[in-house]
Amino acid sequence: MTEELLEGAARVLARDGAAAFTTNRVAEAAGVSIGSLYQYYPNKVSLLLALHERDAEQIWGKLAAVLDDETLPPRARLDAAIQGFFDAEIAGDELHAALAEAQALISATPAFQKFELQVIEKLRAFLDKSLPQCRGEHERLARVCFTVVTATGERAAMRRLDGAQTRELGAATARMMCDFLGV
Repeated sequence: MTEELLEGAARVLARDGAAAFTTNRVAEAAGVSIGSLYQYYPNKVSLLLALHERDAEQIWGKLAAVLDDETLPPRARLDAAIQGFFDAEIAGDELHAALAEAQALISATPAFQKFELQVIEKLRAFLDKSLPQCRGEHERLARVCFTVVTATGERAAMRRLDGAQTRELGAATARMMCDFLGV
């Protein structure tokens, strides 16, 4: 049932945007009663968060594997991970644009903050291995990298850039972060 609700939520969010996103529209799109929806998601914020978590976990699983691939040099891994993030933005452009619009509601939740800390910790661990000369700075640098990449990706999604523009922005962001970090 939860997957059907999330699919309905994704369709409504992508079609109507965050401003018009309601639990009633999601229940209708999923073909369930509003009471059934509320058994799983007590409000629209919890539904948006679950949708964001599903999307972010799918994307992050792929990006974390790229960062862990020690057969590639650190710069190639970071570059590929950042560009992979932007490729994911292209693949889910309408949904990601709407999630970016809803970001203020989502980012205030403890679950989102926990996820953000997990991503930052993964980046910090990558920097520990890749930049031993910067000991003591890795957490700050990981936070900067996370903030720059996600904010740029959200901006691209909200502006609804086409695939080529988003790839170009992703490549430029990756070069900038790799140069900034010295990897």
